[in-house]
Amino acid sequence: MRNSKLGNGYGLSRTNWPGVNAARCLFAMLAAVCLWSLPAHAAIPDVKDEPNLEKRSDRALENMRQALETAREAARNNDEATLKKAMQEVVESAELSYQSLEESGKAARANPKHFKRAELATSEILRRMDGLENQISFDLRSMVQTAKKRITEINDKLVFEIMTKNKKK
Repeated sequence: MRNSKLGNGYGLSRTNWPGVNAARCLFAMLAAVCLWSLPAHAAIPDVKDEPNLEKRSDRALENMRQALETAREAARNNDEATLKKAMQEVVESAELSYQSLEESGKAARANPKHFKRAELATSEILRRMDGLENQISFDLRSMVQTAKKRITEINDKLVFEIMTKNKKK
């Protein structure tokens, strides 16, 4: 019978090496500090720097999700200024995503991947905004309703472009 098999309880296995637990703990703390020091989300100008229009759209959608999380946190803390700024960023990100897809020149029906991704993301954001609207005070709901209206328009345009056939020119 072999004695060198890992985890058999005999000899030195990886879990019995001296200092392994301390090294794991140190690595976990270092990773946590690095992640904590990263910015919460990219700003719109950083997203606009992406030269690939489909990737720019995807980054704008991710920024939209993170801005909505910032808005939810601001709503929990009753911070009206941060909520307003975050809702503006949600709308700007949705508009940037749609604009980037339009500038790509690709037909949504022929190449639906990024258009459908944007449509699903805006639908998700609209559902989450409904929940946010129900959680916040009546005074702050107008900001969310205005943003929701604009994102609904963008979502409708995306669905329309995906579902309609291209006109022959």
